[in-house]
Amino acid sequence: MAVDMEMNSAGSAEKEIQGRSLWQDAFRRLLTNKASVVSCIILLSIVVIAVAGPWVHPHPFDEVYWDYIQAAPDMEAGFYFGTDTNGRDLFVRTLYGIRVSMLVGLVATGVSLIIGVTYGAISGYIGGRTDHIMMRFVDIMYSMPFMFFVILLMVIFGRNIFLIFAALGAVEWLTMARIVRGQALSIKNREFVEAARASGVSNFNIIRRHIIPNALGPVIVYVTLTIPQVILIESFLSFLGLGVQEPMTSLGVLISEGAQQMESAPWTLLFPASALAIILFCFNFIGDGLRDALDPRDR
Repeated sequence: MAVDMEMNSAGSAEKEIQGRSLWQDAFRRLLTNKASVVSCIILLSIVVIAVAGPWVHPHPFDEVYWDYIQAAPDMEAGFYFGTDTNGRDLFVRTLYGIRVSMLVGLVATGVSLIIGVTYGAISGYIGGRTDHIMMRFVDIMYSMPFMFFVILLMVIFGRNIFLIFAALGAVEWLTMARIVRGQALSIKNREFVEAARASGVSNFNIIRRHIIPNALGPVIVYVTLTIPQVILIESFLSFLGLGVQEPMTSLGVLISEGAQQMESAPWTLLFPASALAIILFCFNFIGDGLRDALDPRDR
């Protein structure tokens, strides 16, 4: 009896392991990565505070407090991060800066994801002369300086936050396209693709149903590494004065303002820079965890 129960439990465990998909297995492996799990919790907490914080905080982000010009952090007065050189609450402005920086990172990465995945999948699946021409266009785009596109867009259309989305997304898709193209070249000769082609499935449906879904592993990993890269680029542009403009703010703008007052008011630089560093570390740890979880060699 005990032997039969042991055999049944072993059989059920074996069925559970055999019935686990790649994504379920990757999710379980990700949960074992403590750094990624902690980073997800911290990042989610930052997003919740950035979204809900300004609604419950008593100080608006654009109101000037003349009695607290460049004041140090004061918990009794409600200035948790102090005030800037214009007497505005730095805590609320940091939360708004996190909002804008995260929005730029997510939207620009989404734009690059759509363009890069579509472009790379078509190029890799079709192959031949079409692939050669499409990849040479990517090489040409790589050779052109990124700042040239940003300055050109600012001159032609004016300074607008949506142009930052377009500029960053229009450049970051190049690496995404190369990654997806490499995956498509290795997938298009697999048996299931040959079977779909032999059964009369159109090229569009093959790319949509077989090529892109099977290339999502490296794409997801690269997306988690692209978001902090885009946030860092946006912060650099805002630091140079080419990014977000007043009355809006971002972490790059706050860091730029804090760097000018670093000696007299170090808190104006410390808190925005710390928020940016924490966000970048969290995304990088999550990306490393996803890379390990989705690596088929470690299954």
